[in-house]
Amino acid sequence: MDELRKAPHGGGSPELAALDRDASLRGYWPGSAWPVECGGNRRQKLARSPGLGLKPNDRLTSTSRTNGRWNVMFVQRDPGELYLYSTDMMGTANPVGRVERVHPESLETEAVSPDLATGGHIWCGAIVVHENGDIYCANGRYVHRLDADCSVVAERELPTDGPHNGLLVTSDGMIVTKDIRLGPPSSVILLLDPARLDIVARVEAPEPSMGRIAIDGEWLYVPGTEHLFRYRVTAGELALDDSWSPRYRRPGGGLAWDSCLYDGSAWLMDNGDTEAVHMIVEAQPSGSRVAEVERLTRYDVAQGVIRVSTEDGGATSFEPFGAARGWIIAPPLVHDGLVICWDTGNSLLGAFRADTFEEVWRNTMCVSMQPVLYPDTGELVVDDQTGGAHAVVVDVRTGEERGRALTDCPMLPNGMFFTPGFERDLYMCEPLAVARVAAR
Repeated sequence: MDELRKAPHGGGSPELAALDRDASLRGYWPGSAWPVECGGNRRQKLARSPGLGLKPNDRLTSTSRTNGRWNVMFVQRDPGELYLYSTDMMGTANPVGRVERVHPESLETEAVSPDLATGGHIWCGAIVVHENGDIYCANGRYVHRLDADCSVVAERELPTDGPHNGLLVTSDGMIVTKDIRLGPPSSVILLLDPARLDIVARVEAPEPSMGRIAIDGEWLYVPGTEHLFRYRVTAGELALDDSWSPRYRRPGGGLAWDSCLYDGSAWLMDNGDTEAVHMIVEAQPSGSRVAEVERLTRYDVAQGVIRVSTEDGGATSFEPFGAARGWIIAPPLVHDGLVICWDTGNSLLGAFRADTFEEVWRNTMCVSMQPVLYPDTGELVVDDQTGGAHAVVVDVRTGEERGRALTDCPMLPNGMFFTPGFERDLYMCEPLAVARVAAR
């Protein structure tokens, strides 16, 4: 256990060394290999720790913990320090958020925050580890600052009476968040001072926004209901770029979640606003109503992948699988010339060339979560919600399955997050339960 607490990340490989120099982690705790969802502000989902290194005789084991909560994501602080953010399940009266420091092997609670106010809203917020060492959490209409022992340092009720879905740290340490909306009025973006969470800047986006924000350098990218927008973030100000607002939404297609920023382009997938998402977000307050939905997707078209140039705003798209009524609840992964995408509704996963959109491989899997890629070993980790909640390791170049573990998490497509671990392991967040998957 002591070795686990002290284990460094990086492993000395050129791929990981390059990631450690990645500017998308400026503003975050320097001792962390994964201080924010998707591993960095560009949302590339690339692990900065060594891969699992699965060999032919290795197997994956799973340790699960059921807590009855909507588990959203894990983040790392120092090696061996693991934090879990969760909120109450939909339909809960007087919902609260919670941040826990958990044991990296057993997943048992080592420290826990008091109940965190949500303003009555239930939604999957976010957690980050700031460069000052404290934990920041977007939770309903609140942002909280907590110390390493999960005690509350500061709390801010946000001006929008609705849930906020995403929290990032800018390179100069400011906190930025946004509310989630599927229809009018437009979303509001906030810049907060990290000390007391005072609001430094507040802007209204040109459109409502469902997907989470991403940052590359000084640019903050916001997906609207029709277009992609960006703001220059400098010296505590948010300035809209009036010259850049490309349309990503295709005829007959739906809304996009987050964008993955890679090699001069923003990559998105559409048809993300499923009937379940509308049911949760449009309830008053958010998440207060639980009901069965007869049809998951609102759209008859196939799932689309959209590439938008961050230079001239030019947009191109393709339908990777061509299956009708495709939908997703998580954005693509793009790295080293490959676009990894999926269609949750039709249980398809594949890799395509980023330049020509040519298919490289495809598998039949019901993928719903935010994946993780270990660039040093080429191991892509996804979920498969077929016959249970599985964590699956796939060769990113060939699509060959290298290993899988059936967890005790409920089978429920959910769009939550994987997090790399500390020693040939990783973590999986699902509604009602969490799991640690380790290579042996």
